[in-house]
Amino acid sequence: LVWIDVPVATRLSRVVRRSARYYGQSRPDLPEGCDEQFSAAFYRWIWRTRRTGRDKIAELFAEAQAGTRKVRLGGKRDVADFLASLPAAM
Repeated sequence: LVWIDVPVATRLSRVVRRSARYYGQSRPDLPEGCDEQFSAAFYRWIWRTRRTGRDKIAELFAEAQAGTRKVRLGGKRDVADFLASLPAAM
C-alpha cells in the first residue's frame, strides 16, 4: 500500500502548473474532449479538504490488513528512492 503524502502547497503548485501547461487542450492522462481549465472551485476543494481528506487516508492506511506492506512517501525524493528500490522486472 503506497501513500504519496505531499504537502498541500506542493499539490496546489502542481495543479496550477499542469493547468497552465495544458490549458484548453486534453491532457495525455485524460479522455479526449476533457480539456484542461483553471477552476477556482477545484483549488478551493484542494484547500478545504487538505486536513479532512488526509485524515481519512491516514485512517485507511493505519487500518490496512495485517501483513500489508505500507509505504508512506512524503515528496519527490521519497518517490524516486522508492521507485529505484523496486526490482527491474516490475
